[in-house]
Amino acid sequence: LKHIISHIKMASCSNKRKVGLVMCGSFNPLTCNHLRVMEMARDKLHHLGYLVVEGVLSPVHDDYYQHKKSLISARHRLPMMEYTLRDQALKWVTMSSWEPSQQTWIPTREVLDHFRRYYRKKYGRNIETKLVCGLDMLEKMVDPQLWKASDVKHILTN
Repeated sequence: LKHIISHIKMASCSNKRKVGLVMCGSFNPLTCNHLRVMEMARDKLHHLGYLVVEGVLSPVHDDYYQHKKSLISARHRLPMMEYTLRDQALKWVTMSSWEPSQQTWIPTREVLDHFRRYYRKKYGRNIETKLVCGLDMLEKMVDPQLWKASDVKHILTN
């Protein structure tokens, strides 16, 4: 009976559209609310018929300090994030050190494009990548001095 139930669950999941989630931010520090937003996004997408296969937290590069003076160095933020993620129940959420390991700060659009390629390599071409963000990022997206309109359009339509 367990084998039959498992087979039915796998068959129903294979019909769902796969999606990988990405949350960009300073995570200065990573909080329970960051994780709760990821969980809420996963639940909503599941309700809409998606299968969330993975969620990635991408901490911003240290050069973002010019916009956020309270930013703690990635060499401190990354271990704090690893510690927090180790002890939480959302095992499908991981942290990536890719963004802070780049030569300089890069726009969110480029970070999402990186993870789009990552997810396609790992899960195949039939996967979507979605940005998960808080109200603070949404509010900044309408500021033309912080965000290019073409980047916002790309993020919202891809």
